[in-house]
Amino acid sequence: MDSSELSDIFNQPADALWVVAFCGMPGTGKTCQAMALERRSGAIRLSRDDLRVCLFAKPDYSDGEKRLCFEIMLTLARHHLSLARSVILEGMPFSRRCERDAVRSLAREHRVPFHLVECVSTAETAISRIAAQQGSHVADDRVPDLYRRVAERFEVITPDENAVILRTG
Repeated sequence: MDSSELSDIFNQPADALWVVAFCGMPGTGKTCQAMALERRSGAIRLSRDDLRVCLFAKPDYSDGEKRLCFEIMLTLARHHLSLARSVILEGMPFSRRCERDAVRSLAREHRVPFHLVECVSTAETAISRIAAQQGSHVADDRVPDLYRRVAERFEVITPDENAVILRTG
């Protein structure tokens, strides 16, 4: 898939159920794109960043905290799908293949289409966006160095994952 097929996701029939997961490096526009899809589709958007600030007065951004937020996202997605609501997931939980596969399995469990959208931009653009949002983004760990730290652990999306590649800058 490529970005030309993204319009298919945005133009689903109102009664169609689906799951979309936005993934990519920090600063590549995942939240912006997820919010646009939410507005156009009426689907439920679940963000790990938003969940974290609801759950923890002072987030520590530890691996345990990230895993807990991811599991809660999956539980909420499962609940919304059971109520016949499409779901959009975003906010950095998909840097690992096992996380992307967990959402793919959730969609299969509910017999709904799954769309993986990888937002891609140049490192320079992403780091510039992160710097511009520093102090105003819901995630306190959003500093320019975050890009480098995530790049070290990001598991490359392989062709068999059928991701839509969305170039955002």
